[in-house]
Parts: sequence; C-alpha cells; structure tokens
Amino acid sequence: LDFKRFKRILRQVLLLPIVACLILASVLIWQIRGANETVGLIEESDQRIALVALIEKLVVDEETGLRGYQTTSAASFLQPYHSAEAPMQRAVASLQAIVSPGQAGVLQQFIEEHQTWQQTFAEPLIATVAAGGHTNDIDLNLQGMLQMNSMRDSLKAIMSAANANREERVAEWRRQSRQLLVLLIVLAIAIG
Repeated sequence: LDFKRFKRILRQVLLLPIVACLILASVLIWQIRGANETVGLIEESDQRIALVALIEKLVVDEETGLRGYQTTSAASFLQPYHSAEAPMQRAVASLQAIVSPGQAGVLQQFIEEHQTWQQTFAEPLIATVAAGGHTNDIDLNLQGMLQMNSMRDSLKAIMSAANANREERVAEWRRQSRQLLVLLIVLAIAIG
C-alpha cells in the first residue's frame, strides 16, 4: 500500500511539472510566432515608408533639375531630372508590390499624375527651353505647380496610411508582449 502511494506521489511530482513545462513551451512558441509575424508586418510598413520617402526625394530631384534648367537653359541642370527616372521606376514597382490594398488606388493615381506632369509640363518645358522659347508664363508654371502639389498629396496620403498601419502593428506587438508576460507569470505561479 505504501509502495502504491509512493508511486502515485512520484508520478504526480514528476509528471505534473513535465506537463506544465510542455504547456508553457507550447504557449511560448505560439506567442513568439505571433510576435515574429507582427514584427514582419512592422518591417513591411517600414519598407513602405522608406519607398515613399525615396519616391518623394526623386520627385523633388526631378522638379529641382527641371527648374534649374528652366532658369539657366544649361543642360547640366537636367542631370537630376534624368537621373531620377530609373530609380523612380524601380521604387514605384517595389511599392506596388507591397502597397496596402487600400492605398493601391492612391499609388495608381500618383503614377498617372507623374506621367501627366512629365508629358504635359516637364517634357514640353524642356523642349521649349531647348528651342530658345520663353517659359516664364504664369499659367504654365501654375499648372506645373498644381500637378506637383497633387503628386505630393498622393504620396503624403500613402505615407500617412503606412505610418498609421505601422503604429497599429507596433501596438499589436506590445499587446502580444504584455500577454506573454502575464501568461508567463500565471504559469510560473501555477507550476509553483
């Protein structure tokens, strides 16, 4: 009788901590997997933000080069305008691959606005300056400014959404971390 009781107690003493540790390990794996997924989403948001910032910089480079050429008629001022083309295409393509579904339309709007700006303002302006024409027409320059402002507004909308998305994901990660801490404390108390 004492031997049976001893075996039962021994089983409880050994089995209960092992089961509790297995439960704890399972919960830890589940929580870590969730946290890693959230961190991956945060990194994706960071990548989106970086791409929008790069596109904004390239748009500024294009405008700066164009305005320099317009003012001086020196072709060397077009270098930033032309140098921005290939990186702009790559950055836009990369952003299209990871843009959030709600922002895909805004990105497409930016792409169309950029093409319109190039075709209806920048390229005609370059051709006019190259031909020796005057480009100080207020209406023409106002049109270019309004197109540029519209492109900037589209990029700001994408950036704002990406920042909000990042903040939500960081909050989720913090919530997951708090849950994990509470769970660890509860399990530690339960194990004894």
